[in-house]
Amino acid sequence: MPLLLHLALPLGVLTAFLVLVEANGWDVALSDKYFDAATGTFPLRNDALFNGLLHDAANWVPRGTALAVLLLLAASFFRPKLAAWRRVLVYALLSMGISLGGVALLKQHTTPACPWSVERYGGTAPHIAMADLRFVSKAEAGRCWPSGHAAGGFSLLAFYYVVRVRRLRVAPAVLLLALAFGCVLSWSQIARGAHFLSHNLCSLAICWTTATLLAWSLEIRPEREETPLEMSSGAYERDKV
Repeated sequence: MPLLLHLALPLGVLTAFLVLVEANGWDVALSDKYFDAATGTFPLRNDALFNGLLHDAANWVPRGTALAVLLLLAASFFRPKLAAWRRVLVYALLSMGISLGGVALLKQHTTPACPWSVERYGGTAPHIAMADLRFVSKAEAGRCWPSGHAAGGFSLLAFYYVVRVRRLRVAPAVLLLALAFGCVLSWSQIARGAHFLSHNLCSLAICWTTATLLAWSLEIRPEREETPLEMSSGAYERDKV
């Protein structure tokens, strides 16, 4: 499947889902389920599992992954066997860096606030829907859109293209694993009152778009495999020798 189709189809599905989220008020409806009106809080905000493991500890997964890639990239200049992977390792670092850097920059210049900061949940900020999102100065920013934590998980989607270069059979598994990890982090942030559903979906869109466009521009594409006929022909030539 061409890389452009890898981009158009997922983004089309995500856009349609975002429209449904906005039209049906699913952002607020989902966050309501985790808000305790009696105490005026999100009980899971400081929970050991959701805050300690799925937030603080989970932050080290993309950081550790980026560090491992950086070390492999450095080693590729000394280990000939790793030299063939140098370009895709550079791609992985660029994809993660651009995705996370872009999300961090958007958070500093957009209006949506986090659920625990909006009036509906005891805060002082108005709830701003996606349709009303504006780009503003740092002083006016809500500092919550898109979700940086979810982006940390979804940034690992780049490794689908890394593995896919050699047409390894594990490529779909890598894709599903990265997607699942990002979704778990997204859910944990919704449960803590840190983000709305749409914030996480936008992080997914940004990370997948970055990974796909960068793979296309750097020609991170599957290597050509021999067909069964070519493999048989090659074996026949070797037998003649």
